[in-house]
Amino acid sequence: SGEISLALREFGSGRTAPDPVKGKPCLTLWQVVERRPGRTLCEARPKTGRRHQLRAHFTALGHPLLGDTRYGDPALQKAFPRLLLHATRLEFKEPGGQKVRLELPADGQFMSVWNG
Repeated sequence: SGEISLALREFGSGRTAPDPVKGKPCLTLWQVVERRPGRTLCEARPKTGRRHQLRAHFTALGHPLLGDTRYGDPALQKAFPRLLLHATRLEFKEPGGQKVRLELPADGQFMSVWNG
């Protein structure tokens, strides 16, 4: 487990990457849930909401998300039918201040690729 606190900025290409000078502060908390050969299932909790934050943070650590043809090696990532990034819980406050929490179990396709 740990935290990633690399400042990120968006580039004209549509990618987001670390930039300690022009980037905006951001923080991702993470922990390993399960390890398998060639892959690790992590729970990641972004504490800020930057575009592509999880994808850029994990890529910066040398661990692009499975199926991520934008941030990972496209040749390697094509073996996966989709980006293996799935929100299981979302929490936010409505404009009136009421807290909303949604629980979303991993879908069948995500789990079949993970188990594959």
